Amino acid sequence: MKKILKHLAIPAALACLLASCSDLSDIEKRVESLESRVQALETQIGILNTNVAAVQKLAEGGTISSVEEKDGVYTITLSNGKKIVLKQGSTGIANAPVVSIDAEGYWTVDYGNGPEHILVNEQKVKAVGKDGLTPIFGVDDEGYWTVSYDGKTFTQITDENDKPVKAIPDGSSEDKWFNSVSVDGDKLVVVLKDGSTYKLPIVKDFKCAIQNAESEIVFNYGETKSFTVEMVGVATAMVTAPEGWAAVLDETTLSVTAPAQTKAVLANSKTDVCILAISNSGFSTIAKVKVSLDDTPVVTGPAATVTFKSSEACNVVSFEVKLANASEFYYLFQKSEETAPDAAAMTTKGEKWNVSTQAIGPTILNSNNCEPETRYTLYILPVDGDVQGAIASASGTTPAATGLYARYWNGEELTIGGVTVSKTTHPTAYYISNAMSIQFISKPGVYFVEPDATDVEINSGIQNVIVVSNGSSRASVRRTSQLVIKATEFEDAFIMSNINFTTGLTTGNMLGVNGDEAKTFVFENIYFENCGFEVPKDMNFMYSTYNIGSFGMVDCDIKLHATTSEKNILSTNTNNDVTYALCFRNNIIYCTDGDVTGYQVFKNANATVSSVELSSNTFARVYVKASYGLISAKHCGTADVKKNLFYTPDYETLVGAAYTGIIYATDTNKSSVGAETAAANSAGFTFTSNLAYYSTTLPSKRMKCSYYSNDGSGWLYNKTEDPLATKDFTNGVFTTTETYASYGAKR
Repeated sequence: MKKILKHLAIPAALACLLASCSDLSDIEKRVESLESRVQALETQIGILNTNVAAVQKLAEGGTISSVEEKDGVYTITLSNGKKIVLKQGSTGIANAPVVSIDAEGYWTVDYGNGPEHILVNEQKVKAVGKDGLTPIFGVDDEGYWTVSYDGKTFTQITDENDKPVKAIPDGSSEDKWFNSVSVDGDKLVVVLKDGSTYKLPIVKDFKCAIQNAESEIVFNYGETKSFTVEMVGVATAMVTAPEGWAAVLDETTLSVTAPAQTKAVLANSKTDVCILAISNSGFSTIAKVKVSLDDTPVVTGPAATVTFKSSEACNVVSFEVKLANASEFYYLFQKSEETAPDAAAMTTKGEKWNVSTQAIGPTILNSNNCEPETRYTLYILPVDGDVQGAIASASGTTPAATGLYARYWNGEELTIGGVTVSKTTHPTAYYISNAMSIQFISKPGVYFVEPDATDVEINSGIQNVIVVSNGSSRASVRRTSQLVIKATEFEDAFIMSNINFTTGLTTGNMLGVNGDEAKTFVFENIYFENCGFEVPKDMNFMYSTYNIGSFGMVDCDIKLHATTSEKNILSTNTNNDVTYALCFRNNIIYCTDGDVTGYQVFKNANATVSSVELSSNTFARVYVKASYGLISAKHCGTADVKKNLFYTPDYETLVGAAYTGIIYATDTNKSSVGAETAAANSAGFTFTSNLAYYSTTLPSKRMKCSYYSNDGSGWLYNKTEDPLATKDFTNGVFTTTETYASYGAKR
């Protein structure tokens, strides 16, 4: 349009120059005046075309979400996401026609002598409906109004005398497009200059808008494209598509598939895909995307359709892929904000999925490494031999994170197994839910596991891993064979918190440790917190030929099965003089189907245990090996042993006439430790109020705090009165009587 107006301004200025060359100042003023009028006219042409389009949308009807007014410009947002802009003109700027639509839906125009129909080839022009056209007004280089219905060819507008209509007025005209715009209750009322009135209902919180559908979308034959649909307050929605086209609305995604090319294409090649949305109160709106087929011939070949299925978890998006004429395909998940890949990127960055050409059915693809509240797109490149099809895609958004993972994701510092965990200290984290059938814990990082997640398997050889339940109850993790945990640096850790762990083994050790023998320590920290374990019969919990700096088990439940074989929680076989720090607190260790004899919490005859905390644990029908201790080592530095409860009703029968100890250190503690205070204890041991129950008769030789202590009863009370009020050996529930409430583990 600017090009036309420049052509208009130049001849006018030259005419002025030739008419009076003697007064250059007057010429300059006249040229400046003309240029300002031309610039104003250019603005008014834009306003006219904007208002013509607005009038067309008003005539089509619908509902309104919002109305905004600023400086005489009204911006009206319809429920289908489209916007109407109404602008007033100014007096004397342009001799603009008054455009309207009659009661039958045809365009009319008034040049000042009353409305008349706009004609094309002597035929009235439809404004609304399937065949509705939108006129585009302009001004030619002679200063007359023109109109186009295809945006390419402009013709002069003529009045009732078949004379062209001048666009630049004499200063007496008025460019007023409408008389009034007002809100009457829940309706918007627009009165045009010719008196035509449009009333549209205003329905807040109701919207059905197709994103990125402002222009016509061109498809290849068989191609699928997806559009995000914003829906608010929609009770029901129905989708219609032209003949031969397919359209599916899945939650917030509209997938449109063009017809496949055949020898005789009967499908419509250019029209609208529509969504009819109805609100809870019965109002309706129609959202449209105009689609068309590319006229370029294409070879029938591999094709794919992608549909977003769901995002049940904050890290998982699920899509359905359907193929035609494809023997395989490449797929690529990425954030929707990233640049869409081309075919070359798909074959280099994407993953390849082989399929059978004999049975190509729907395939579900999931990505389970997504971020919460983020939109992701799946791209599919179908391939048949050397022939590549068009890339198909669909998008979906993950929901917000919940539970402990939400706190981590929002930057909070968490304490898990005595370790501070945050996005700063542990930047690699994974979320596991029931959204996928099988989940694997396989890489270093922090794993947040939903309590209802099933088939969560931890891989052997795992390194530097923290596994924690994402809820208040324990999550379940399994391993079909031995779980080997591995370390390459001393800082490595293995932590489980609020987890039930089971194994498919029947012999050997549930857990094993692997590492570098040349290192002083393999693991800095192995820690189990509020976990549940069922150790199969005749199996140890953990065995290691490598060194561990710190081993802890707190608030755990360990279910054992009857055996007379010597078994251990942690047994190590390091031959060098390695220092271990041990912590066992508030655990329940019990035998569900009889008795376990020869049981030890820690065993290594060559090890130095720097410190031991053994407090408030319940050992129910679990017996220490005769003439040994619960903690057996070469050296023991300090020990804090208190409030433990040993429920051993068959002690003398199962252990025989032998002493057992809580601490058994062969190179230290052989002297008497016959005092109750740490100050009087040269070995650095503190034993306080531990309790052993022996049924009705005390055996002649019993459990002692330190096996080498001459006084076996100073800090361990031997009782024949049953301290347990509840004894559930099936479920591991043990509560003490009020008299002995300070002993044992609490749940």
